[in-house]
Amino acid sequence: MNCLPGTDPEPHSYWLLWLDLWALSPRNPGVAAVREKSDERWRETIRSIVLAGQEAGEFSPVDADDFTIMLSALLDGFAVQIALDDPAVPPQRTYDLAMRFAAGQLGFDTEPAAADRRAGKRGS
Repeated sequence: MNCLPGTDPEPHSYWLLWLDLWALSPRNPGVAAVREKSDERWRETIRSIVLAGQEAGEFSPVDADDFTIMLSALLDGFAVQIALDDPAVPPQRTYDLAMRFAAGQLGFDTEPAAADRRAGKRGS
């Protein structure tokens, strides 16, 4: 997905497409089916990352299905704010907040460089 800071100079346009998709879905069964498939793929991507991280011992043992629904809903809410150009919710801030949420739920450090420095200090 190219709607994160640093991956696309115009992430706003991607969020507008999602708003259009959501607005049309309740009134158009064909659009609703496309939206449902897109959400299923997105949630499966999140779920598979969580399960792989748990298997590797990098993530806490949370319910992957519940976490997936929570994160995708959080990101959808941020999408609305970004599409509406809310000055309090710019893309970089949404990224930081989403990563902080994921880190808190999954038990990882959002700043690996800081963790590496702390580990290095302990070893000295």
